Amino acid sequence: MTLEGHGLHLDRRLGPERSGLESARGSRKGASRPAACILAVSVALALASMLQSRPASAQDSFQVSPVEVVRSYAQIFAAQQNSDGSYQLTPNVQTHLKADIGMALASDVTHQRDYLTSARRDLDWVIANRMEANGGINWNGPQTPWFFEVHQHWFLIASELIRRMQQPPQGDPLKQYQTQAWQYLLRSNSASADFYVHNWEHHGVFFGYRSIDREGHWQSQGNFKGSYEVGAALWSMALHRGDGWLTLNSGGSIDTSTSPGSYLRRMVPQIMRPLSQHGFYDPDKHLWIRSVLWNGMEWTDYETHDWKYAPHMQEGALLYTLLTGKTDLLAPARLEMEHLLSQVNPDGTIRGIPDPNGTAAYEYGTVLSCLGLGARVFWGPEPGLGNRCFQKGQLVFRYASQTFPPISSEDRAILLAGFCRIMEAGRQVRDLVWGGFSEGADTASVASSPLSLIAWPNPMRDHMQFLYSLPKSTSGELKIVDASGRHCVTMTLKPDSQGSGQVTWDGLDDECRRLPSGHYEALLQSAGHRKIAGFAILK
Repeated sequence: MTLEGHGLHLDRRLGPERSGLESARGSRKGASRPAACILAVSVALALASMLQSRPASAQDSFQVSPVEVVRSYAQIFAAQQNSDGSYQLTPNVQTHLKADIGMALASDVTHQRDYLTSARRDLDWVIANRMEANGGINWNGPQTPWFFEVHQHWFLIASELIRRMQQPPQGDPLKQYQTQAWQYLLRSNSASADFYVHNWEHHGVFFGYRSIDREGHWQSQGNFKGSYEVGAALWSMALHRGDGWLTLNSGGSIDTSTSPGSYLRRMVPQIMRPLSQHGFYDPDKHLWIRSVLWNGMEWTDYETHDWKYAPHMQEGALLYTLLTGKTDLLAPARLEMEHLLSQVNPDGTIRGIPDPNGTAAYEYGTVLSCLGLGARVFWGPEPGLGNRCFQKGQLVFRYASQTFPPISSEDRAILLAGFCRIMEAGRQVRDLVWGGFSEGADTASVASSPLSLIAWPNPMRDHMQFLYSLPKSTSGELKIVDASGRHCVTMTLKPDSQGSGQVTWDGLDDECRRLPSGHYEALLQSAGHRKIAGFAILK
């Protein structure tokens, strides 16, 4: 891992006691302190300490409320948002749309409207920079030759979540953009043909091609169709099943045959077909498959279950059930859920993750989403199964929140959404009990502040990383006090030009004494503003 581009440098001078690390962004007051007391800001050190520390067991007291975990991950996206509204992510459109979904869900469970405003700013960037005149969402800018079905659906999902929560004023163009995105799948694309009907007429399957290029060539990139795409389409079509404005024809009347609801009714039976008929369910293993394969002329083969794509199908099936009340997909979703539950270890790790096709944080996020949604779907008909989903979800929640540091990335956006799904379940089904989590102020609203501060991992065992943002062109000070209010540490902060920074603390006070287990507070002060983050030290 390179540190270039992070504004950090690693000083490997060896002192008489141990190696020391210096940071360009933060320092403990007192330049004459021993080398052992010099703070590190290196992400590499944070990751190294993470690998050395044991994961939290189910018996550990998790002293942070779930809402604080969600805030710590959401705040990174908001704090590092660019001036043009885009998040600090890859230029690929799916990374932004998944972040918008995660931030919208975070706004809902934390009641912090700033996150929703932040998501709308990034969505507006997507519209301005990735949506073309015909409604196609280009993958990576105007030079991109490929347009993917799934990106149209991620856009329809993200925009609808934001629209419903934000309740934009009359004249807001979001509905118009949604219509354009849906119409691209039906006829306004470069082939002037319906993604779904064209495939049905030519190959007898209705789940649609994966992509089209600017020249109108179908299935032009990636010779497969995955559960990833179908799961997103299930969620998207179920979410928009009653939205008449998406299906206006050229004369202004509603064409119900091309509504998302009508396409959904035709797609669901296809999903449940046997593998020999290009369905997405393996009746022998009782699991969703990863993908069906295309040889350039027809669908020929399939790939079995994996941890990256199959959970997206499970997520789509559960959301379809919640949104429509229909039980068509409940039987396979139940068997898939039993498989997911069987893979969760008592420490919250999941057997089989990371998958060769994915990354661990992404896959933990999708499983968390499935467990949270499963708790809600199955609680009514099968309370025992619903409760097991929630209890296993808490184990995974605890492990993931202490293993994957909050950063602005696609996999953390998926993880953020997964955390939110567990919180949604705990709030919707009041009989579900949080075990080992502090009550916290889950329903409290946080006042807007120009400062942000995140302490990770929480609780701390060896090192703690403080991620912060300050008003631009200002410095700051970070103090740590114990539960009695006694001052322990003071750090001077030197953020980058955007006001963001990070410091890694070794658990020593200003006198180089290691602090004992207990509850502490980090107080960030700058330009007359103040921000507090509570955390625990656990040895």
